[in-house]
Amino acid sequence: MLVHPLYRISFVLDKTSMFSIVSTDHKGRDKKHQVKPLQIIWTKFEGQWGPHNTLHIDDLQRNFALNPKNGIKIKPYYRKERGEEDRELHRLAMYLKTLCLDPATAGDLTRR
Repeated sequence: MLVHPLYRISFVLDKTSMFSIVSTDHKGRDKKHQVKPLQIIWTKFEGQWGPHNTLHIDDLQRNFALNPKNGIKIKPYYRKERGEEDRELHRLAMYLKTLCLDPATAGDLTRR
């Protein structure tokens, strides 16, 4: 998919770029968890990529801890169980197409 001519994915940060932070959960307890630091991209490609044009799509809200306004939370994908019923990626594709046509509709992605 990354090299297919019909897709325009610039890059992917996998789990090897993640590190641990401590956040407070909804019950007020400290929890250690992994995050993906978008600042790595923004620093390496300064002027090309930044908070204004970067989306972080994940099924775990806590992964957006460093950049909550850039996160789009989706439901987990279940390839083996109920995979044929999964419509989340279809819905995401429709939303991303809308963003391409009118980027001003993005706003604060934490409300999505």
